[in-house]
Amino acid sequence: MGFKLGPLEHGTGFTQNRSTEIQHKLSNCISFENAGSGFQQNFGKSRIQIYNSTAYKNDGNGFNLADWAGHPYPYDSGLNLQINHIIKNCISYDNDGGIGSFNSYSTITGNSFNYSPNSPPYEMYGVGVTSITVTDNDFVSVDSSLVTSSRNSDYSLPTLSFLHLASNSELIDAGVDVDLPYSGDAPDVGAFEYIEA
Repeated sequence: MGFKLGPLEHGTGFTQNRSTEIQHKLSNCISFENAGSGFQQNFGKSRIQIYNSTAYKNDGNGFNLADWAGHPYPYDSGLNLQINHIIKNCISYDNDGGIGSFNSYSTITGNSFNYSPNSPPYEMYGVGVTSITVTDNDFVSVDSSLVTSSRNSDYSLPTLSFLHLASNSELIDAGVDVDLPYSGDAPDVGAFEYIEA
């Protein structure tokens, strides 16, 4: 499992009270090669905000933020909390479980999956270009073994190219402004802003 953004104690029901306040904020994160979903609500009852993040090659789907309605667990199975999650400028790519699942109350815009012509209608809340298809060529590298590279001699983390956008990617300047620093005409989509060398 990648990022689990809500608590659930099995056998005792839910541990969180419903909240309309944003209680979980993520930005510039990557979640890759996990046994479950990349970013998961995990039955939490609070709002989640995810900006400029990337879900890649997870065994589940990239983003699992479908609220509660219709889930297979016995806990309040008919409950739909109508929580407005905010997902902007994110990439979901090559996850075994697909792009993700979202509730219809959420704000989902400027993401790679908003632009996919093959996305189901419930994933089409964004506006903008309509033909971005993410491929390996959108990235400098999709080699995850790079993350196990040795630290630099001063013990700082190595500079990696894993999941950084390639210079010809259509995801550059394809995002929406979320008050995070960016270069170019608009924010990029994904965890790493492209910086021209």
